[in-house]
Amino acid sequence: MMRLKSLGLLVVFGLASAAMGQLGVGPVSGVRAGLFFPTQSGSSGTWFAFGADTRFAGLKVPGLPLGAAVEGSIDYYSKGGSRNIPVLLNFRASFGKNSVALGVGPGFSRVSGGESVGLDFALSARTSLSTGPLPLFIEGRYYMASRAAVRGFAVMLGIRF
Repeated sequence: MMRLKSLGLLVVFGLASAAMGQLGVGPVSGVRAGLFFPTQSGSSGTWFAFGADTRFAGLKVPGLPLGAAVEGSIDYYSKGGSRNIPVLLNFRASFGKNSVALGVGPGFSRVSGGESVGLDFALSARTSLSTGPLPLFIEGRYYMASRAAVRGFAVMLGIRF
């Protein structure tokens, strides 16, 4: 049942991202899904994680394979009754097919102590796996959540639109 809910949320994120691009909010960067590994000793096991991002503004350095972008992202990772939903504003620097990003924004978490909203951060590194009709990427992302129980590292596979 939980996997079905997670799959449903992934479809909703994908459709919402596509709709944001159609509404002129910004071209959709992509969606991603993978595994989250909590770093808190009391949080065990592997969690399911997914997210979407949209690019608000980009800058390309003429003649060089360098670029920068401001993006918005929303992620969701959960296991059992615990979850976190960081909604972040990210600065992404790209170097050819690789990029790194730093994000900050509110995180909506639920753990055994209840629900809360705090200031979350994320640091990510991404590399493109292919070009052409299926522009896939792999991303490593560290979530520095306001609540220690939902801090950790995620590895995700994604597709850009």
